[in-house]
Amino acid sequence: WILGLLNNFLWVVMNAGAGSINEAGIALVYLVNVVPSLTMKLTGPYWFHYVSYRCRMHVMAFLMVCCLCIVAWGRGNHIKLLGVACCSVAAGMGEASILAMTSFYDAQSCLAAWSSGTGFAGIAGYLWSLTFDAIDTCFQVQLMVALWIPAAWLLTLYGLLGI
Repeated sequence: WILGLLNNFLWVVMNAGAGSINEAGIALVYLVNVVPSLTMKLTGPYWFHYVSYRCRMHVMAFLMVCCLCIVAWGRGNHIKLLGVACCSVAAGMGEASILAMTSFYDAQSCLAAWSSGTGFAGIAGYLWSLTFDAIDTCFQVQLMVALWIPAAWLLTLYGLLGI
């Protein structure tokens, strides 16, 4: 459950903060948040077997950190959109990789837990954004506070799955 939540949480935060990322192009933020993820899922079967699960999970954590820092500190809209794309690639790689890993465990339980975790990520991500809006903090602070997520992602993977 927690892996589904952590994998999709930042993806939801990027959608929730689309107006802060690019006020004039909210739909563009959504597009940049979907297309790289979809591309990752479509191309993964052709190259995932060349890259270990452990390596993919570390790349994901790195992309999550890049996403948060680039979107928070990027100067122009194009730079911030690059950060959103990092988040999208990480989410797509995580989804495809973790769902593939269910074949090593009780698939039915894993898929149910993953699904509920990703569903709750939608709620949690928007609540995260609403909370920071309610206490009147800027989007940069919201993103910098979220730097715990990549660490939690790796700790969960090592703790639960022993990757």
